[in-house]
Amino acid sequence: MIKLPLVTFKLYQNRLTDLGVSSRENPHYVKWARYFLDFEAKYGAGEPTPKVLDAFIVKLASKGQSSGLCDQARKAVSIYLDLSQPEAPVTAPRRSLHLRSLRNLSLLPRYRRSSPSRRWLKRVEVGQT
Repeated sequence: MIKLPLVTFKLYQNRLTDLGVSSRENPHYVKWARYFLDFEAKYGAGEPTPKVLDAFIVKLASKGQSSGLCDQARKAVSIYLDLSQPEAPVTAPRRSLHLRSLRNLSLLPRYRRSSPSRRWLKRVEVGQT
């Protein structure tokens, strides 16, 4: 599984705290973000992120995840993806880590292979799983 860089992990943890996500749920949110990055690296190269996120949620549902967990995964990934947008609202500044420092998007990894398999995404588009 893809590991988040330490700076990104801290920013994500701070953002979850700012949004009122309980500390008991934080590890689950990190897990969903990491699962999404793995999924995106395998199936999503060159595809728009919302399309990959939808395919990711469909894949989770096909694996027997409940609708509540699918909603939690969608929220977790959306929060992670919003970190790359400097104008994302922050309710309270946290320590010295500011979202403006993310203008260099190298802090947020977007793992892609040079020639990934797109079979799964194409099956989702057609409605097969």
